[in-house]
Formats: sequence, structure tokens, C-alpha cells
Amino acid sequence: MRKMLVMVAAALLVACQPMLTVDDAGYDAGPDGGEEWADDGGPSADDGGAGDEAAAGDGDLPGDDWQPGDDGGSGDGDDPSTCGLVTFSYDAGNQAVSEVLVSGTFNGWAGTVAEGAWPLSDDDSDGTWQVTRRLDSGHHLYKFVVDGSWIADPGNPNREDDGYGGYNSVLDIDCEVHLEVLSYASDDVTGHLEATLRLGPAPAVLDPDSVAVSLDHQPLDAGDWTVAGNDIEIALDGLADGYHDLRVDAAAGDGRRAAQKLLKFALGVSPDWQDALLYFAMIDRFANGNAGNDAPLADVDTRTNYQGGDFAGLRQKIEAGYFDELGVSALWITWPGDNLDGYAAGARADEHYCGMNAQNMATAPMNYSAYHGYWPVELDRPEEHFGTWQELEQLVDVAHAHGIRILLDFVANHVHVDSPLYQEHKDDFFNWPDNGSQHVCAEVGWDVEPETCWFTPYLADIDYRNPAAVEYMVELALEWIRRTGADGFRLDAVKHVNRAFVYRLRERLGREIETTGNTFYLVGETFTGDAALIASYLGAGQIHGQFDFPLNMQVLMGFATRQVGLNEMNTAVRLAKSVYSDAYADSIMSNFLGNHDIARFISLAAGDIACGVWDVVSNIAQGWLAPPGTPSDPVAYDMLRLAFTYIMTVPGIPLIYYGDEIGLPGAGDPDNRRLMLFGAQLDADQQALLEFMKRLGGLRASQPLLRTGDWGTPLLAEADLLVYPRSLGDRVALVVLNRGDADRSLDLDVSALLVANGTKFTDGLDPTSPQATVSAGHLDITARARTPAIWLTP
Repeated sequence: MRKMLVMVAAALLVACQPMLTVDDAGYDAGPDGGEEWADDGGPSADDGGAGDEAAAGDGDLPGDDWQPGDDGGSGDGDDPSTCGLVTFSYDAGNQAVSEVLVSGTFNGWAGTVAEGAWPLSDDDSDGTWQVTRRLDSGHHLYKFVVDGSWIADPGNPNREDDGYGGYNSVLDIDCEVHLEVLSYASDDVTGHLEATLRLGPAPAVLDPDSVAVSLDHQPLDAGDWTVAGNDIEIALDGLADGYHDLRVDAAAGDGRRAAQKLLKFALGVSPDWQDALLYFAMIDRFANGNAGNDAPLADVDTRTNYQGGDFAGLRQKIEAGYFDELGVSALWITWPGDNLDGYAAGARADEHYCGMNAQNMATAPMNYSAYHGYWPVELDRPEEHFGTWQELEQLVDVAHAHGIRILLDFVANHVHVDSPLYQEHKDDFFNWPDNGSQHVCAEVGWDVEPETCWFTPYLADIDYRNPAAVEYMVELALEWIRRTGADGFRLDAVKHVNRAFVYRLRERLGREIETTGNTFYLVGETFTGDAALIASYLGAGQIHGQFDFPLNMQVLMGFATRQVGLNEMNTAVRLAKSVYSDAYADSIMSNFLGNHDIARFISLAAGDIACGVWDVVSNIAQGWLAPPGTPSDPVAYDMLRLAFTYIMTVPGIPLIYYGDEIGLPGAGDPDNRRLMLFGAQLDADQQALLEFMKRLGGLRASQPLLRTGDWGTPLLAEADLLVYPRSLGDRVALVVLNRGDADRSLDLDVSALLVANGTKFTDGLDPTSPQATVSAGHLDITARARTPAIWLTP
């Protein structure tokens, strides 16, 4: 029996925790004697972003125009004598100081008293300058202005990058009623779950009649929980294996203040993301389950139009066991939110050659829909072509019941200019590098102004140097998690998003979503061969992992186009992975052969793509002018089998891009996004490949050493032959990849793997192969031509 117990300490939010107060005035934001940070010398009004005046607190003190009974901002009736009161304190020591101000998001980053900065005073001339003010609930950034010099608070260890080479100090004020997880425990064998939550902060009193609890969107009976004071104790038995979402709603006794908590937990399935096999399903191109929401746009080519895929179709494939048979345990789906209703007029390539540049190629007009999900408009509702909230919730719940977690493709970089967010916050939430002028990335250079340039003139680039924009988008992300039960985000275009968004998202995920110990996986996309750049976004306060583009390039050249030897390929992959692990030991990278931006592997392997594996513009042009057909050469399918075996047996989360499991052909976007094929639509080669993928995925799912075992030094590494071990405890696997056209008889020295003589190895991919026995520290096997093998000890 495996029992998991997680004790969860209440989050400490500075304004309302008595242990952090210095007196009735509230939290001392600058305790004396703290280690001072260096002055970054940043300009005053620019630090922390555009003048955010979202905090409604006016800074009044009790005794000014504040009167008993005021609720202290958004505290909604909590005791106004303490909640939200903050004492800012600056210790000048022996330094001669004539003026100290505090400025931040709560007063528009004012630089002077006349502009609204709050002055501190040193009435007793002891060198300690202080002021007490009331702040609303929220995430506040600030600095001291000491005789005109802007510095982070020396006594506050909480800080964030200010976007200008320095730091802002951070205060999180929480006067809102909320539910804290005090304890949580689950038992895989009995299906038991118990949890205790508490409504706070004091003096809020829980209304017992307000409590409602649901499991996977289904209401539970009142007998499943008890209320004791402000505590809610929940006990459930006989729960099925899978991933589950427990939602608890409650309100304070005055009936005005409600709170909800989402607890995510796993029973009988692994909560470790290293165990996952990820599948990317582009919703519109996968399966049509509800013809009622089919609504292709007039005047739009089928290739760039909606083709009918929806939440219902994807759910039906989950229910039919399609992903179970592949060993898939996580699904990444395109952003399910609402997108542009009409189309965007654009162009396509009207010529094709290698090394093309989108800025100077001949083009023809072409209209585009938002079938891909990357043009968000209404940010708080699902795309009507995909389905309803209920259908999306059902999709997530069904996936969870099958032991499959859901990643949403979260679009954080931009919104479409038709979005209400853009219309209402055009001047303060978006990047205008030249006083109201946009910079389009293709014109200024994608790597010249990555965080401020606009992808297109109609995709407004969000300015995360503005803390109000950060808070808006982070709260949006959390609301999608609470509503759907999503388990992770694929973050689009990470290098184009200011890190302030990621820092804040990660912090709030830890405090609000990961309370049961289950990681909410953040995996990014940075399309580059530079492993160091990819690694720079990894870390405890950043994202957990990225898609391994350096691996992708090497594997495509090693197996698809066979431009490099397997020995050279493997050395480069190991080097990249060492860069990631050196940067962040807990990184969880994802290995992939294909995605929605590059030509399909099978077409590359068949020699049907005229240009290089990452010649993206040229491959897009070929898709329009000379799209590849379904390959008939069996070698292409052999190479795909070999490549998939490699990415599924080296460290990282392997990804299957929809259709690659059947060898779906395609050049560049949108040709690499053809409608998925199933069942009788498959030819013999595609069906055989699918059966192999089921064996491979199932083997990885059943063998922990293939997922988390030690990745040993290759036993053989040649241009056409690669043999490497994975080991865990006393179990050993040998992965054998023969890219050559002839069988090879191998005499492998396995003595360093400490495998006892007489140990028998079995090929997990072909159990009909004769067993091989270790003798005198050696193993004799045959590596069949263009065939992968995974030899396993018992």
C-alpha cells in the first residue's frame, strides 16, 4: 500500500498575519538592521512599469479622514484596525538623509510628494524613517526614494526584477476571505481522501450552510464533510484511480464574501511529470464529435479554415481508449479560449526555393482563420467552434478518469486587437516602444526586441513591465485552471514574454494550486538551437522545462535526413541536456520529433521535403505549392520507429505530435496541420506504425527504468549504430538502434553494468525474439537492419 500524506502550512501573506506585525499598525515592511541591496540607479517613474494606479487604497491613516466602520479597501468588513495597514520603515543608520519617500504601484510610481509619493518621517531623529499606510488586497511593488535615489527596500527580502536591471520590493496583501488547506492525505489502495480546510482570515466566521463540495464537477452530499468552527473536514472513500479535482466553496457569515479552493490529487497514477508521455492534439484538426458547432468561414481556404475538430471529438477518442493504447498520460491541447470570429487577410508564398525570407518572397493573397487558437479575443470564454464550457469540463474530467492530465496552450504574449482587453487598456497594458508606435517583430528583428515587438500589427503585445497587466493575466490563467481543472500550461513564445509574468504565475501556482503537492507543469517554447538560451528560462521561480529544440534538430538530422551519424547526434543531445540540468537540476524537458511549426518527420525521412529540417519559411512555401504525399518507401517508416524509440528512452518527457504516430505527411504550416486520420482511413504502413507505437508507448509506461533510470554511457556509438543503457536498481535496459541497411551481430561488454552471468535479456519491442544470456560479462545479440530493440533484464 502506498499512502501519501501532505501537511500544508498556511500561506503567509504579509498584511494579515499577526506573527508578522510589529504593532496594531500592521506589517513592518522594512525591519531595521536588514542587509541593504545595492542601489540600481534606475529612473524613478520608469521603475516597475507604467503608472499603475490600480490599488484603490488612498493611504489614509486612522485619525485622518478614516472613520470606524470603513472596510479598509477590499477587506470587505474585516477588522479595519489591522488588515491592510503597512508600516514602511527605512533605517538610514549614520547616513545623512534629508528626504525619504515610498513609491510604487499603490501611488502610480510618483517621484515626488507633489506627484503623490508618500513621505516617511524621522520625528525622533534616530535615523529610522517610517510611515504607515493602508493598502488594498493585492500584489504591490514599491521602492524607496532616498534623496532622489531609487532603491529597493533593504529590509524586505521579497523582490522582483523591475525590468530595468534592478529590483522592486514586493508586498502581498490579502484581506480577502479565502480557504487555506491545513492538511491533506490520500491512499491509493482504498481510494481514500481526507482534507481539512479553514476559512480565514479572522475575524471572518464561516457560514456552515454556505459550504458546497464537488468532485470532478459533480456535487457531493453534505454527509461527506463536517464543519467545526471555521474548519471544513472532508473524508471520501472508494474513489477510482485517476486524477481528481476537489472544489470547495464557502462564505463568511455575512453572506457577502465567498471563497473557493481547488485541490488536485492523484490516486493509483503517477503525480511525477517525469513519468508522462505527452500528446499534442490540435483541437480543430483532430476529431469532429459535434457537427452542430461546425461553422467554416466564407472566403477562407480549407487549409486555413476551421475543419470541425472540437472538445467532443477529443473526448470521444479518450473514451474509446485511443490514448490509453498509446500509453499517453498527458494531453497538450491548443488554447481553448475564444478567438477572432472573422478572418485576417494575409498572404502566402507564391514561389519556392531553399533559404527563403518572408520579407522578400513573391506572395499571393490568402485569408486565415484562428483555428489554431493563437488570436485570443474574449479571454474568459471558450471558442464556440470547439464547444462549450460544459464540453471542455467534460473533456478534462474524462481525461482525468483515464489517468491523463491536460495541458492548455496558454497564450501569454498577446491578444488580438479586437479583444476587449486591448480596447479597454490600449495605453497601459501593451507595448508601444516609440511613444504610441508598435514595432512588428519581422521588421525590427525577432531577437532585437523580443519582449516588446508585436508578432503582427493585429496581435497586441502585452507589456508585463506593468504590474497591473501581470496581475490581470495571472488571475486569468488561474481562473482557467479553477474552472477546467487543467494540470499544466504550455507557454507559447517564452522568450517574447517578460519574466515578471512567469515569476508571478509560478508564485501564485505554488500558493493556490499546488497545495496538495502536485506540480502544475509549466513547459515553454523557445524555438532555438541555443541550449543555454533555453536553459536561462528554467528555475525554481521560472518554468519547469522547455521543449528540447536542440534535441529535435539533432534527431531530425540523425534519423529523418541522416545528415549526421548517430554517434554525433547522441553526443550533441547529451551536451544540451547537461546544459539544462546544470542550469536547473529539477528541470523537466520534453523530447519531440514534430510540432505545428516544422515539416513532418515522415516527409523529411521520405526525401519529400526539398529544404532543410528547420528551413521554416521555405517549407511553408512548399506546403502551398508542392505538398508532399503519403510516402510509399518503407525506410521512412523505419526511421520514424527508430527516432521515436530514441526520444522515448532518453531523459525527458516524450511528445507525440498528433498524426506522427501514423506517419501523417506534411510540409510547413499549415500543411503540417492536416486533418487526423483514424481506423479504415489508414493504409497498411500507417496501421503497422500505429501498432508499433502502441507497443513502444505501452513498454515505456510499464518500465520505470525507461522513464527515470540512469542514462549510461553508450556501449556502442557509430554512424549507423547506437547502443546505450538505462538502469534503475538492479534492472537494466539496453536500447539498440541500427540505422543501417544490414543486420549487425553484436558482442556487448556489459560487465560495467554489474549484470550477473546467466541473466537473460528479452526484447521488449519484440517478445518473439529469442532471449539473450549474459556470459563472461558479455551479451551477444543481433541488431536487425533499420530496427529498434529494447533489451530488458527480468
